[in-house]
Amino acid sequence: MSGDKIPEEQVPYANREAAATETEPSPVPLPSDDEKRERPRHEAGPAAVESRLDAIEKGLSTLCDLFEQRWRYDEAKERAFDVLYARMRQFEGDYQASLKKNLVLSLLLLHDHMGNVEAALAEQPDAQRYVTGLRESLIDILYAEDVEPMGRLGDLFDRHKQQALSTVPTHDPAKDNTVERVVREGFVSAGRVLRPQSVVVYRYQSAVSEEQSTEGGD
Repeated sequence: MSGDKIPEEQVPYANREAAATETEPSPVPLPSDDEKRERPRHEAGPAAVESRLDAIEKGLSTLCDLFEQRWRYDEAKERAFDVLYARMRQFEGDYQASLKKNLVLSLLLLHDHMGNVEAALAEQPDAQRYVTGLRESLIDILYAEDVEPMGRLGDLFDRHKQQALSTVPTHDPAKDNTVERVVREGFVSAGRVLRPQSVVVYRYQSAVSEEQSTEGGD
């Protein structure tokens, strides 16, 4: 009977619990997510670390080259745009100045025509005063555009502001190279000569030279 298995119901309850404990192993607990994260990673070897550092260094060097190329391209493009804008502004300024100069020169011709008409109306005072008023109004318009007549510049001929249309002989040495009369008014703008004043100039001629020239002509 000793070799026979005792039925489970005949075994005492305390002995059954002990037997179950001996026969069934306890389950091994699995690590939680926090424990997995807290576990230290295996350190890489020196060769792997050096390889990764070399790759990072090459990547940084490539980025620096790209940045420098982009910076140089942007700088060159900015310089090109600056030069282009400067030329455009200069061209625009020159074009506007050319248009203004042409317009002013046309107004000066109108001023000359008015002067001629004014002189021709010497025997018609009313008409002459009317033309004189128009000419003075035109001069006011020119003043508004920073253009003004030269007026009387002095007795001595100024070759920088005047143009000699002809000469008149004189026996007075003091009158040599002086202005005999103004034929056409000159105008200046911003201190620069816009149109020179057309004048007739005295030229000294001694009596001896005049006699010699007369004898030579005979």
